[in-house]
Amino acid sequence: MTPFMGPRDGTPESSAEPVAADGQGGALPSPGLAPLRHPSFGMFLLSRLCSVSATQMVSVAIGWQVYERTGDAMALGLTGLAQFATMALLAPITASTA
Repeated sequence: MTPFMGPRDGTPESSAEPVAADGQGGALPSPGLAPLRHPSFGMFLLSRLCSVSATQMVSVAIGWQVYERTGDAMALGLTGLAQFATMALLAPITASTA
């Protein structure tokens, strides 16, 4: 690719295609994806995804079991409230100790 001259002043303008750091051309990598190049961070991200998914599955399973045993929507609601209240009450305490 050769640069072309500007419309009036004769100065070369760069092409619209970005040039990579190695000078080979092509799109520049997104800086937001840079941490994914580190294997340790990728493993952390994968383990975090698995952990959050498992936590959500357990939460649904507990609610399902409570509703199956009681058939009462109020008991299901109180179960969800208990799960949320535990987190809401302990969050300020754990945040202040961290």
